[in-house]
Amino acid sequence: MEFRRDAKEIKLFCYCIMPDHLHILLSLNADYNKGLQNWVLAFKHYTSRVINQSHGIKSLWQKNFYDYIVRKEESLLKVAKYIVNNPVRKSMVSIWEEYPHSRMVDPLPL
Repeated sequence: MEFRRDAKEIKLFCYCIMPDHLHILLSLNADYNKGLQNWVLAFKHYTSRVINQSHGIKSLWQKNFYDYIVRKEESLLKVAKYIVNNPVRKSMVSIWEEYPHSRMVDPLPL
């Protein structure tokens, strides 16, 4: 499944889909007048429907999600590297670029 998004809602900096969890580094666009919780709910609903239709999997997501707000003093680049390198830390690949479900997408606002 290719990771899709509506450019009007978010900037998607990077993601990593692991066998048992998902990391996403994103920023809600200013004109998206709903909160992160609404976006996550819509994302879960959409991906659940697509995966159910294509693979017959009915229950995909846990009810809650864990958000982490990157503070001004933190490095977006450091957080992005942490996310895409998740499969390397789990010894699934030797470099993150080998993992098909880990990508840098939009440029980081550095």
